[in-house]
Amino acid sequence: MVDITRLRRFKILQSLSDDKLAELAPQFGEELRPRNEIIFREGEPGDFFYLIESGQVSARKQQAEGDEFLGYFLAGDFFGERALLTDEGRYATVDAVLQVALLTLSKDDFLALCEAHPPVRAAIEAVAAERDRRRMVTFPGRRLDEALIIATHRHIVWVAARALRWSLAVGVPWLVASAFLQAIVWVHPVALTVYLGGLVWYYLDWRNDWFVVSSKRVLHHEKTILFFDKEEEAALDKISNVTSEVWGVVGNFLNVGTVTIQTAAGGGRIVFDMAPRFRVIRDAIEAENQREITRLRQDQLVRARDGIRKELLREIGLLETSGGVASAPGPAVQVKERAGIARRVLGHFTFIAPTYVKRGEDIIWRKHIFLLYRDLAAPVAGVIALVMLTASLLTGDFGSARPPIPVVLAVAALGALGVAVWFWYEYRDWENDIYILTPTQLTDSERKPFWLQERVKVANLGQVQNVRYERKSILENILDFGTVVIETAGTDGGLTFDEIPHPRQAQAQISDALDRFKARQRQSESEQKRREFLDWFGEYHRLLTEGEVDI
Repeated sequence: MVDITRLRRFKILQSLSDDKLAELAPQFGEELRPRNEIIFREGEPGDFFYLIESGQVSARKQQAEGDEFLGYFLAGDFFGERALLTDEGRYATVDAVLQVALLTLSKDDFLALCEAHPPVRAAIEAVAAERDRRRMVTFPGRRLDEALIIATHRHIVWVAARALRWSLAVGVPWLVASAFLQAIVWVHPVALTVYLGGLVWYYLDWRNDWFVVSSKRVLHHEKTILFFDKEEEAALDKISNVTSEVWGVVGNFLNVGTVTIQTAAGGGRIVFDMAPRFRVIRDAIEAENQREITRLRQDQLVRARDGIRKELLREIGLLETSGGVASAPGPAVQVKERAGIARRVLGHFTFIAPTYVKRGEDIIWRKHIFLLYRDLAAPVAGVIALVMLTASLLTGDFGSARPPIPVVLAVAALGALGVAVWFWYEYRDWENDIYILTPTQLTDSERKPFWLQERVKVANLGQVQNVRYERKSILENILDFGTVVIETAGTDGGLTFDEIPHPRQAQAQISDALDRFKARQRQSESEQKRREFLDWFGEYHRLLTEGEVDI
C-alpha cells in the first residue's frame, strides 16, 4: 500500500498537501523489475508514468549511427512522462540496470493530476526541459554512450576582459590617431576591420573551449584558432579528489572560480579555470564519481557471477540453456544527499564555536583554540591602546593644544568600530576553517570573511592511501595540537587538517572511518555474492525439480 510518506520523497510532489497526497495514494501501483529487464521500448504507446523508489534504470534512443545513451535515473527520479503529455509513442527505451522498485500512475490519473495541479506539471516539465537541453548540447568529442551532465565555457567575464584589453590596445589608439590620419582614407576601414576581427576572434576562441562533465568522464577541450587544439580528460572512476577555489568579492559576486580535478592514474590533473557556477560543477563531479564507482563495482560483480554460472552450467551440460537463468537482483543504489553538515552542526554553539563536534559518524574539527587567541591578540592590543589614548586625551594636561572633547569621543567611537570589525574578522576567519569527516569522504573547507576567498577540497575515503599526523614545535607538543596529513592516490599532496587539537586522536578516527568504509565495501560485495549464489541455486533447484537436469 502506497502512503504519503513514500510519495513525499519525490520533489515533483512537494507542492501537494498531505490531504491531496492521501487522496492520490490509492491511485499509485507498485512494480518490482529485475535487473536487465526492459521496462518499455522506444515507439511503444505510453500507458504509465513511473517514479523510482530504489534501484537504477537507463534510457537510450536509437540513432542512425547507434544507440544514444540518455542517462541513468536513480531513486527519486521519474520517467515516462513525454509519451503521456504528447500522446506520442515512447521517446526512448528504458531498462533496469539494477533491480528497481517503481511506483506507477496510469495515463488518465497522471493527466488528471497535471491538470488539477499546475505546479506538479511545471516541475515535471522543468526537469524534462533540462534533460532535453543537455541532450541538445554538442561539444567536440561527444560520444553516444555518455549522458551529458554539464557542458559549459569559461565565464563570459573572461571574454569581456579580453575584449576590453583589445579595445584599449587597438580601439583607443585608433581613435586618438584618427585626428592626425584624416588624409589617409584607407587607414580607417583597415583599422576598423582589424578591431572588429579581433573581437570576433576572441569570441570564437571563447566558444571553442569547453568544460564538460558527463556520465563517463571529465573533459577539458582547449582550442585556439590557427594555433593549437588540446583535449584532456579523466574517467570518473580515476578521480581522487576535486578542489574548488574562488578569490575576492568579485569572484563570489559573479559566481566564478576554479575547479581542479586530481586523478589517481599518473597523478595528473585537469583545471577548469574561470568556470561559471563552479560549486555546481564541483558537486556534480563528486556525485557522478560516486555513481560511476558504484556502477563499475556492480559490473565487476555481475561478470564474476556470470563466469561462475557458466562454469557450473558447463559442468552439468546445460550451457545452452543459460539464457533462462534469472539474473540476481542487484542492491538498490541509494543517493545520499550531501547535506550541509557544517550548517547543521555549527548552529549549536554560544559564543565561541567548538573545535570538535561529533554527530554519529560525522566529525568536524576546527583549528586549536590557541590559534584563535593568538589571532585575537592584535585586536585586543588595539583595544587597550585605544582606551589608553582616549583616556590620555581626555585627562592629560595639553594646555591650549587639548583637542575638543567631541572630537576625541568621535575619534574614539570610530576607532572602537574599527577594532570591533577587526576582532570580528579574526574570529570569523578562525571559525570558517573547518575539516569534516563523514562515512564516505573528507572535506577541507577554508573561507575568508567578506567573501574574500573560498577553498573547498573533497576526497573520497576510497582514495585515501595513508593518514599521518605531525607536531613540529614545543608549543604544539605542550598544547597537543598539530597537522593531520591525508595522502590520496593523486600526487597533489592530498588533504591537510592544519593545527587541529589532539592530532593523534584525529588520525585514529580517520583511520577507523577508513577501515569501516572498506569493511562496508567488503560486506556489500559478500552480500551480493551470497544473493547471487542463492539466485543461481534457486534456478538450479527449479531445473532439477522440473527434470531438466539429473543429479
